[in-house]
Amino acid sequence: MWVGLLLLVAGLGTLGWARDQKSEDLFVVIVGDKRGFIDGNGTLKIKPQFDGARDFSEGLAVIATSDHGYKEGYIDESGKIVIPPQFDAASDFSEGLAAVGLGEFRLHGGGDHRWGFVDRTGTLVIKALYPHAGSFSEGLAGVQNDQGKWGYINQAGQVVIPYSFAYASRFSEGLACVMVGKKFGFINHSGKLVIPPFFNSLATYSEGLALVR
Repeated sequence: MWVGLLLLVAGLGTLGWARDQKSEDLFVVIVGDKRGFIDGNGTLKIKPQFDGARDFSEGLAVIATSDHGYKEGYIDESGKIVIPPQFDAASDFSEGLAAVGLGEFRLHGGGDHRWGFVDRTGTLVIKALYPHAGSFSEGLAGVQNDQGKWGYINQAGQVVIPYSFAYASRFSEGLACVMVGKKFGFINHSGKLVIPPFFNSLATYSEGLALVR
């Protein structure tokens, strides 16, 4: 019976099939109109009960319920809700923090909303100030200000790389891809452009190389 269900594997975002799949990994499945989780062997581990769900990250997964309006929160690998659904949008945990959105969300990132960051207890440790925000990587997260410029904050919420980019990606191997004008280049942790903005597409370093166009 699970062959058919595996074809319906889905969530709020794409699944990480590129990861090494171990039997203890959990993946989203849809049964009827509810989301649950199976392990790498196809065994149902968390019964389908959520209106939305994403894969686990750092031991927690985003889930959504519509009991009191569509809200998102987090469960642990036993299926227990550890951060109650209370956010209008929520992202995966990375380096112990997750970006959460409060307010109105429309298509293509529109709507009157703000992003902040919570810790694993659900405490808002960085205030919801940002129209857009990325996830933490190498101690920094790209965030956007009200003028539409991107910079980087640390886990204390302090701006450590000024708002000066049209877009800013997550750091990988000491570099982050940023947009200057209509081109992409790479900065280091101090915000210095170490590879000028020559490129037409966004890229991330992996094993010392990045694909660019």
